Amino acid sequence: MAQEKDKLIARKARLHPGLVLAYSLFVTFLVLIGILWAIKIHEEINGSYALLERDARKIELAERMQTAILLRLAHLHEAFASSDPFERDEMIQKLYTLAAQYRRARDELLQLMDTPEERDLLRQLDAAARQAEPATNEVADLIQSDASPRRIRKALVAARRVRTRMIDLLGRLVDLEQQLNSQAISRGRTQLEHFRRFTLVTGALLILFSLLLALMTRRTLQSHQRSMAIEALTDPLTELPNRRCVLDQINEAIESARNQHRHHVLMYMDLNRFKPINDHCGHEAGDRVLRMLARLWSGKLRHTDLLGRMGGDEFVALIRDADVAAARRIATDLVLLTEQQQFTCKGRRFPLGVSIGLAPITPQTRDARSVLHEADKACYQAKADQSDSIRLARPAIGSQPRQGR
Repeated sequence: MAQEKDKLIARKARLHPGLVLAYSLFVTFLVLIGILWAIKIHEEINGSYALLERDARKIELAERMQTAILLRLAHLHEAFASSDPFERDEMIQKLYTLAAQYRRARDELLQLMDTPEERDLLRQLDAAARQAEPATNEVADLIQSDASPRRIRKALVAARRVRTRMIDLLGRLVDLEQQLNSQAISRGRTQLEHFRRFTLVTGALLILFSLLLALMTRRTLQSHQRSMAIEALTDPLTELPNRRCVLDQINEAIESARNQHRHHVLMYMDLNRFKPINDHCGHEAGDRVLRMLARLWSGKLRHTDLLGRMGGDEFVALIRDADVAAARRIATDLVLLTEQQQFTCKGRRFPLGVSIGLAPITPQTRDARSVLHEADKACYQAKADQSDSIRLARPAIGSQPRQGR
């Protein structure tokens, strides 16, 4: 009986290595399949990241082109409004610089186009640009030749109409890129879900490994999405909310004014005597000034208010739950705070100043762009009138944007 028991134990001992080998081969097979799937999913996710970065770059280029168009229109108005021939020539020269910037952004954007819809929008944009350039040149020629104001205004209206068409096309392009961006994110999430389902099929021995890998991949994707969302709404120089974020916040303020009868005031802020700093000390020095003022102004505003950068040396402050008188007091404090600052560079002191346009947000306010337009116009008037650094918008907030000066 003992001998039979010993033989049985020996037989079981001989079978055990085979089971271990089969189990090891099975696990190795599953691991290899998991690794191959992991490599495939990793490549697809990296491809999604590349698409996200590519779409983000295209959005950035389209917005850069929009900015160039808006600045060209602004410089045409400044040249028309100026009585100084040298200042007029300077504004006209800026038109050519902005045109070069627009072309560079457009050429790079062309290289990044992937879909027929994108290429079709770009063709429409090129056609509009071919119409806009002669109109812009005509305005510049009329200004330089001291033509009658009536002729110049008429030409400005025509130029603005075509430029507005270009801005609308670029807005459609940005919307399309955001849609493609969302699709890329959706594909990434779908791929991740497929991978998670596969890990459940591979068995109990690979569940822990698969779940950890899926968790790491998901966190990476979410972190990347959060980073892109923050970057899309933040000005990289000052770390303030950018133009897109400001427009969203203004629209929310308008909704609260309509639905809750709350009152807010929008400030449009434009630095005075900023160009000499850039010319004498360089753009890095100008960037330091912008960052310094952004910190000072942020500390002066209430915690419920919003300070954002629109671009260049232009900022916007949304004063929530305040009337015009309260907003004017805050604006006065900002003007005094700015004038107390001096920037020293290369042995030379540069005084600082700011012009502010105020536009109330009431239940009758139409949309963000209209109130922003009125605040910008009031700021421009304050800047032109050196005796008053603060100007309240007089026209109705719901009025249409200006088509010319």
